[in-house]
Amino acid sequence: MKKEYERQPIIIKIHSNFMNGTRYFKLTQLDYCEQKVEMCNISGEVISDFPLIWKGLTFDESKQRILDLAHEVRAEEVEIY
Repeated sequence: MKKEYERQPIIIKIHSNFMNGTRYFKLTQLDYCEQKVEMCNISGEVISDFPLIWKGLTFDESKQRILDLAHEVRAEEVEIY
């Protein structure tokens, strides 16, 4: 049964010369205030061994944290899939 706060995972693409290229972050909701962030490729296949688990943040707050990172690394391009 789907809970009302559940969301589909999203992929955020950040392209930055400061980071030497393009990175993809997959954001998956685990619970209302618990999200998992993983490095992945364009198709969503996880390529990192150690996911970050963010507790105490909603899905939207976690997404904003990744977008803030894009701003900090002077991203030339940001897309959300």
